[in-house]
Amino acid sequence: FPVTISGQQIPENLPKKNLLRPDEVAKYLSISVKTVYTWISTGRLNAYKINGTVRIKYEDITDIIKPYEL
Repeated sequence: FPVTISGQQIPENLPKKNLLRPDEVAKYLSISVKTVYTWISTGRLNAYKINGTVRIKYEDITDIIKPYEL
């Protein structure tokens, strides 16, 4: 069954959790992990450091892709 977070359905290939690792974001967006970190360092993508690990909110990923939706 599809999972919904904050009223938005998660695509099948996106892990079903609120906080994602940079490698998960890269895989979902078909970009490199280096690009994810570049977007974080330039402020294009919000990230949070939790217990020394970088995490990205699902909602922040949808904000990145919304302008490109058809």
